[in-house]
Amino acid sequence: MEDLHCLLYQTDIAWNQAEANRRHYEAAFLELPENCDLVAFPETCISGFQPRSLECAESPDGESSRFFRQWAERKNTAIVAGLSIQENGKAYNRLLWTDPGQSLHYDKRHLFRMGGETELYTPGTQSCVVTYKGWRFLLRTCYDLRFPLSCRNRYENGRFLYDVLIVAANWPASRKEAFQTLAKARAIENQAYVLLVNRVGHDSEGVFYSGNSLIIDYKGQVMASLPEAEEGFLSATLSRTGLDRFRENFPNHLDWEQEELPACPTA
Repeated sequence: MEDLHCLLYQTDIAWNQAEANRRHYEAAFLELPENCDLVAFPETCISGFQPRSLECAESPDGESSRFFRQWAERKNTAIVAGLSIQENGKAYNRLLWTDPGQSLHYDKRHLFRMGGETELYTPGTQSCVVTYKGWRFLLRTCYDLRFPLSCRNRYENGRFLYDVLIVAANWPASRKEAFQTLAKARAIENQAYVLLVNRVGHDSEGVFYSGNSLIIDYKGQVMASLPEAEEGFLSATLSRTGLDRFRENFPNHLDWEQEELPACPTA
């Protein structure tokens, strides 16, 4: 299988200004190198994280979804982007995957109750594993990163559930240490790459986001990062051979628990 050339766009987000954000991302797409296999954007990258307002929520086939699909076709690449979606009378914090051959999505399961997200959005009920160019990707959003079982890899019938965990976030700078530590732990425990893409700048509530996006390998080592609060692309090539060789030489996946341990007996 081939290596994978990935870009993460650590970007500011204009609050509730969908058209301005799309123009900003269009300029970024024009700068993409020709050999880019995948580009990922932060959570709610069209509207900003807005647990008290759905002014910018769109339909599943709204302008922003079409925008990313068109650019995936034009650049012949996979795109991952966070959107605020209204569907069947409910609102979802949705992570869209689109490439020239398919369009899938993951609705955020763990809503950030401390920020009021549970009051507005409906939690997702399904996981999403995408197969693309021989790689398998698990999609997760922001607060999901704190829950190991939500990100848990599997090894069954000679195959891993996923090779790359993609986490799109609006994670405040005040909790940046947890953000990066949890991401490294998820990489190590799941023998998988982690693509961690976060925003920069301030939102309308004055919350500051310093980015701290990372591309992490299967040993928990950082492959690419940017200075704090700096907008730009992180770039790295994910080695298929390196991942497969590590899994073969250090097969702790053979000892992963397939079921939870029974409860301790009472005295």
